Amino acid sequence: MTSQEFSNPLRKFKLVFLGEQSVGKTSLITRFMYDTFDNTYQATIGIDFLSKTMYLEDRTVRLQLWDTAGQERFRSLIPSYIRDSSVAVVVYDITSRVSFQNTSKWIEDVRAERGTEVIIVLVGNKTDLNDRREVTLEEGEKKANDCNVMFIETSAKAGHNVKALFRRIAQALPGMDTEVTGGKEQMQKVDLNTSDNQLLNLLKQLSTSVEEASVTNAIKSDHSCILVAMEGDVLVGTTTMGFLYCVTGVRVHIEDVVVDATYRGKGIASCLITQAIDRAKMIKAKSIDLTSRPEREAANRLYGKLGFVKRETNVYRYTNQSQ
Repeated sequence: MTSQEFSNPLRKFKLVFLGEQSVGKTSLITRFMYDTFDNTYQATIGIDFLSKTMYLEDRTVRLQLWDTAGQERFRSLIPSYIRDSSVAVVVYDITSRVSFQNTSKWIEDVRAERGTEVIIVLVGNKTDLNDRREVTLEEGEKKANDCNVMFIETSAKAGHNVKALFRRIAQALPGMDTEVTGGKEQMQKVDLNTSDNQLLNLLKQLSTSVEEASVTNAIKSDHSCILVAMEGDVLVGTTTMGFLYCVTGVRVHIEDVVVDATYRGKGIASCLITQAIDRAKMIKAKSIDLTSRPEREAANRLYGKLGFVKRETNVYRYTNQSQ
């Protein structure tokens, strides 16, 4: 396996969100990423970016979500982000006919940049405001049929159809079958009811095997990033982001994971921790922190065997000796 394959274990698919100001593009992404909704409207400035990996029943995909500003003064930036996109999500507000009418222009822009080499999804958002609806479901479906694009109505506020939107997108992406098979079989073989020594061997087996030369070349590369792998709920994610922002002074990239119900309880957490350790070493991270709890005795003993040192009540740190 080459260092390039190691650093890019999954194919990445770029999703660009387009539409008029305040139609709910950011809210859809936030609901999908963190399952939250902010009633306070804040306009997106320029371009925003987040990434999320989805484990589905028959495939695993990594989605890069590009949130674009709807204001006119940022329009000149958008074509460059459309050009290499795999999916364009064109959003309108069902309570605003103008936003619906303008979707034609957004779809035309996508076609102009990407032709037919892109999946386009027309999304009618804010179904929670059905009593103020100006655009019927049938009108949305007709436009989608006329433009030969996918269609769905959602409510970022209520969470209605948001997961369905991204699931349909993930399932529509091409060429994933060969990449999923190995990972799927590996996850199904994981057994967490083992002793500490067996768990240690399990983590070694799950670790990506690379040649020493590949590791050396990767370490010599110039990297500047923070990798965070989390297992937990929305509170874990928002707390982590806030902490990292205070420490670094910059917005950091959070690698979040959606686990389909089919795979729950089959070792996803072990895979994630191992991959995080490997990746952190490869990018020449100075240290790796894992949070735990005193009652997690087996996990804490395992951290010690892996070289982690207890720093605080709930924190174990691995120091990269190659630094």
